[in-house]
Amino acid sequence: MAITPQAIKDQEFQTKFRGYDPIEVKGYLELVAEEFFELLEKVRQQEEEIEVLSQEKGLLEEMNAKLEDDIETALKTTDDVRREGE
Repeated sequence: MAITPQAIKDQEFQTKFRGYDPIEVKGYLELVAEEFFELLEKVRQQEEEIEVLSQEKGLLEEMNAKLEDDIETALKTTDDVRREGE
């Protein structure tokens, strides 16, 4: 069973003689449900941020590999030009 803010709000308890005040319990459950909702929203936002950062990381890794190849090519070309000039 998935716990949702609404499930927390809708939770019912049996009343017993000398039990808890139902109004206090409902009030507390409302508070817990609101906090739970906020936490779920934060998790959702962080998951979106992780996805964006993962995509950016992939692009940066590709760019880094391309730059390393370009540097290697430039160094090889420089060496070739030096050898021809000797």
